[in-house]
Order: sequence, then structure tokens, then C-alpha cells
Amino acid sequence: MLNSGFTRLVLFGAAVLFSLAAIAKLATLAGGVRLSTQIDPVLFINNRLVLLLAAIAELVTVFIICRARNPWLKVAATAYLSTMLILYRMALWFLTGQTGCDCLGVITRYLPLSPLTVDRVTQSAVTIITLATYVMLLVERVSRRDAEAPAEVPALAAPPTES
Repeated sequence: MLNSGFTRLVLFGAAVLFSLAAIAKLATLAGGVRLSTQIDPVLFINNRLVLLLAAIAELVTVFIICRARNPWLKVAATAYLSTMLILYRMALWFLTGQTGCDCLGVITRYLPLSPLTVDRVTQSAVTIITLATYVMLLVERVSRRDAEAPAEVPALAAPPTES
């Protein structure tokens, strides 16, 4: 299951999305915009550090997707990062009521789409990747369990009775 074309498609999409997001974060850090000097409302650390740590996590996940030989590790790493991104968004919304995120930094200013549209598209993509990776891991788990299950032992016949 984890070597299927669907898995490769999801992992390719995740690698592209995470690479672009990491590049956007690093470009924001290089630009020194005001966003980068504020304190993050979820993690309570400087936004520069949040952006740097997120970019590193994304690049490490892309490295795992591209270089790891174990397909389970690729899918699990993708599921982990995408879950963390969704949990961060949920915490941001819960703590501040903010529905959008400046997670891509200043890059959204240069795109032909509104920042809200970019935010919704990226959040939708992350949600789809998260759901797809969890389904893949679940199917893999069930198929492994079924493969490892002992074969059914036929019931023993009753011994012949003497009449």
C-alpha cells in the first residue's frame, strides 16, 4: 500500500508544499519584516525563531520524503508535520480568534491572490495531506495485522465413539 502511486502523489505534493513554505519563511526572515520581531501568541517565543524552527522542520520532512528508503517513515513524518501545522492553527484560533496565519510571511504580498485565499488554499492542502497520510497509515496497519494473523486452525474432529 505505501508503495502505491497514490502514496507517491501525496508525498510529492507534501514535499512541494513544505519546500515552498520553508522558502517563504526563510525569505521573510532574510527580509527582516516587522512580523518577524513580534512574539508568537501560541508558543510565546519570538516569531523569527518560530519561522526558523518551522522552516527547519519542513525542510527535514522534505529530506525524509526524498531520501528515506522506508515508505512508512516518509508517510509518518509527513503525517506528523501536517498534524503539527493543523494543531498550531487550531491553537492560534482558540487563543486569539485569528482565522488566518502569516505562516508564509511576506511572499503572499507578491502573489496574484489575496493573502486570505493563499491561506485557505494552503490550509486545505495541509488538511488533505493530513487525512491522506492517516488513511495510508491506517490501511497499512490493518493490512499488516491481517498478514500477521495466524491462519485459522480447523476444529479437531471428535474421537470416534465405540458402540
